[in-house]
Amino acid sequence: MVHFALGTGLGTSGTFTIESSTRDAIGNLMFVFKGPATSGPTQSGLVAYQITPGTTSGNFATPFLEPPFSFPGAETSRDLSHISVYFTEDSVAVPAPAAAGLLALGLLAMGVATRRSRPL
Repeated sequence: MVHFALGTGLGTSGTFTIESSTRDAIGNLMFVFKGPATSGPTQSGLVAYQITPGTTSGNFATPFLEPPFSFPGAETSRDLSHISVYFTEDSVAVPAPAAAGLLALGLLAMGVATRRSRPL
C-alpha cells in the first residue's frame, strides 16, 4: 500500500509512504503526476518519476508552474489533478539452463527408446 498525505500547499506538495511489505513485493515503482491542462481542453500535463528501489518514504511537490517556464519570482505552483501509481511485481527467475537440460535429456531418452523398438 502506498499512502499520500497532502501538505499545507493545498494540492501542490506532500509526503508519501510505502509499506515495507509492499516495497518488498514490487520490483519497479513509478508515480505519475497529472496537472492542469497545459494548452487547450485535450492536452494535459503528465510527469512521471521512477522511485529508487528500497525507498519507503519521501516528499513530493508539483512539477507544474504558471507560467510553464522558470521565471524567478513570478511563477506560482499549480495544483495536482491526481497521482497514479504504477508498479511491476517482483518476478522469480526461471532457471533456463536447467529447463533446457531436462528437455535435451527427454529428447535423448525418446531417441534411445525409438531406436531400441525398431527391428534390425
